Amino acid sequence: MKKYQTYDEVEKTKAKASRFAADVLQDDDLADSLEDESPESYAERKRIVITDNPQPRRNIVANDDMSKSERHDSVDQALDILQAAYVPESDRETLAQAMGDAIAALEGDLDEDDDGDDADDDGQ
Repeated sequence: MKKYQTYDEVEKTKAKASRFAADVLQDDDLADSLEDESPESYAERKRIVITDNPQPRRNIVANDDMSKSERHDSVDQALDILQAAYVPESDRETLAQAMGDAIAALEGDLDEDDDGDDADDDGQ
């Protein structure tokens, strides 16, 4: 997975890695090599893309055509789904299903009569 950082952020990340090598790993050779490495080389090795001006992070609304009350209903429905699944006895499959149903509710894709459980439709 690529990371995006400005040149200054790469320099700070590289300096932090150098301090970690010296202080925690107690490997002065590694710390020195990190300090001597150029930010461009460090970024390439760490799969960091250096950007001039990072794009501002924006909240992306999944469904812009929903009214405010519909959004509130979707959030309430998602909370109900997640709270019902949040019990100590829940297994991974149940939690994963609940997360999927909650996401669908937030996107406005969960029908009121749909229980979201398609696995039982084949008779098993």
